[in-house]
Amino acid sequence: MNLGISITVPGNTPTLSLVLPQRLKVGRRVDPVITTTSDATPTLTSRTPRICKVGASGRVRVIATGTCKIRIEVAATATYAARKLTIAVRVTR
Repeated sequence: MNLGISITVPGNTPTLSLVLPQRLKVGRRVDPVITTTSDATPTLTSRTPRICKVGASGRVRVIATGTCKIRIEVAATATYAARKLTIAVRVTR
């Protein structure tokens, strides 16, 4: 007979990382590098859709000059708390 034990640690914060180039150029598409210890699937959204957009595949498309802000989020799971962060990148021509 086997005995299983499951422990949930409320508020256990996962690591979360989103890496983009320091500067982006208008017309480019960029694949961000995402790492997390969470078992949830990370989601990306643009906080500045007039400057940059995030496609269904997670690729960032740069539309206009300004500051592109991308938010990455992971939902809460049985193991980890939810976490989100936003990264801002300058866009030039």
